[in-house]
Parts: sequence; C-alpha cells; structure tokens
Amino acid sequence: MNKNTNKTYLLICVLILVSAFQADKEKHFPKIIDNLPKPDKLLAQNELHKADPLIYMFGDLNNKSYKLVNINRGFNLSPDSLPKARPSNLKIFIDTTQVLSIDLSRYDIPPPPVYVDDKVPVIYEADDLELEYDEVSVIDTLETIRIRKLYEEREPRCVRSYPVYVENISGKDLRVFTVDDKLLMIQEVLDDNGKWRSIEYFRFGMCGNGYYYQPLPKNHFMLIKTPLYEGAFKTKMRLKMKIDDKYIFSNEIDFHINRNQMFPGQEFYSFFDFEIERDSVAFFNRVLLK
Repeated sequence: MNKNTNKTYLLICVLILVSAFQADKEKHFPKIIDNLPKPDKLLAQNELHKADPLIYMFGDLNNKSYKLVNINRGFNLSPDSLPKARPSNLKIFIDTTQVLSIDLSRYDIPPPPVYVDDKVPVIYEADDLELEYDEVSVIDTLETIRIRKLYEEREPRCVRSYPVYVENISGKDLRVFTVDDKLLMIQEVLDDNGKWRSIEYFRFGMCGNGYYYQPLPKNHFMLIKTPLYEGAFKTKMRLKMKIDDKYIFSNEIDFHINRNQMFPGQEFYSFFDFEIERDSVAFFNRVLLK
C-alpha cells in the first residue's frame, strides 16, 4: 500500500469518525423549538451583571425534539432518598447549532395599583379597644385592572441565546441543588492574557424558600439559555457551575463581549466573593451543602 493510498485511507477514517460524532451529537441532544419570536438582537451589556441560569425545562435525551411551552417555575422537590449530584455526575454542553430567545420583558416590574385622588375616612378599633380615626387610600379597581392587562399583554423583547444542556451522565437518578429554579452557574471568558474572567455574578435569594433540590433522572437533562452579547472583543466563553465546594465547566465556544463586562478586581469577579452576598452564601455553605 503506497503513501497516497495510506493518506486516502486515513482521510476516510477521519471523515467516518466525524460523521459518527455529528450523528451521535444530533441524537444525543434534542432539538429545542422555542415558544418565543425568533430574535435578531444581541444583549447589550457594559458591565458585570447578574446571571440568570433559569431552568426552562427538563427533558429525556432519547427524544428528538422538545417544544418549549412555558418556563418551568415552582417547586419540584426531590425526595431526600435520591443521591446528590456530584461534579462527575453532570455534563454541561453549550449547543451553538441552535439559537433561542430570551425575553427581557419578563424582568419588567409589574405596575403598582392606581389610587383614587381622595382618601376615605375609616374608624377602627385600636389595641386598647378605643375607637380611632384615620384616612386610607382607595384603589381604583378598573384602572388598576386596565393597566395590569396592558402589562401582561406587552410585546416580548427578545435577544439571542444558545441552549445549554446540563446532562445526568451518572446512570442513576439524582437530585440537583437549585436557587429559585436556577442552577449555580455563571459565564466566564478569556481575557487578553489567557486568564478566565467572570462576566456574571450569581446572586443568592435572601429568602430560604427558594433553596431546594430538584430531581434529575438518569439520561435526562435540564435546559437553560445563555445570552449572546454585543461587543467587538472576540474571545472564548465557558460556563462554570458550582456543586458543593467544587466546579464543573462546559465546552468552550467562540464569543463576543464588551471589554467592560470583565470587572477589573479579582475579589469582585470571583464566583462567590461579593460582599453583599456573604451572609447568604455562608448560610448556603453551612446548612444546605452538608
């Protein structure tokens, strides 16, 4: 067999392996059909900002596709009998072959009630059983309902994102710790010196009601969306997820950001070193990760 034949044979083998990898990849990660309009905008950010790794759905890896209906919200408590997920149990994959939408309008604050101009006098019984007089504001019910309806019917403001699959590769059912239906995850990028820098921080909720484990069966995944940004700085991005006192990382992808998104101080962009969060983080580490 001459050299040319050897090269041809080697090339065919490489192509077969690549094709098999692509086929496995398409089979392994289901296609996601978004329920939001197709986005044409990127997220504009000029500073370090709060991460929002919300779990949009749970899915079976054996299915070919899923259509998003609504955001997975509310308690999906896991039984304590399930083992906790460890770093070796999970795999994070950013799929750059699909583009999904993140609706920025869902961060809008609902409008407050509308009050009538005149206050109404009231008489009430105080703690000492004495009658006291006061004036209270009265809600304009019809106007409040009208404005609330406008808020609920507002148009979505969508930006581009990639789907992210957090896969259970352990071969057994697990429970994964979440905060307010979010995974403990941030984006990191490479700076000019080849050092990984956070461009997001994770804010823990101050109320403990949102701290709980959610079940993740074997061969299933959690789906989140990671946003794409405006910016001239071309770099690499990966996702960093905290499990107990360890971290796991996603695949690395080509990415663009604004340089100002990389906060210059180490103590500020380190994953859990924000002074404003220290009390809740201490509680998290002391109580919930035992």
